[in-house]
Amino acid sequence: MMKRATLLLEDAIYRRAKALSKQRGVTLKEILNDLLRKALNYSFSPSTSPKFKIPLYQGSGPRKGIDISDRNSLYDLMEGH
Repeated sequence: MMKRATLLLEDAIYRRAKALSKQRGVTLKEILNDLLRKALNYSFSPSTSPKFKIPLYQGSGPRKGIDISDRNSLYDLMEGH
């Protein structure tokens, strides 16, 4: 599903996007959607995985052994160490 929106673009941005659409042989709408998707770091692909996964804790409080005030231990947890 698509939503209609009106955008006011700077002239230079419009010209570059229009040139890119012409170069790639696609519509301006496709170029702008692609650029916005990338800028928002959004992907429609279900195969895309996040950069890191934090193991979920199913308990009722902070995970045992993790000091949330210790940035390094949180980074280690995110990196799977």
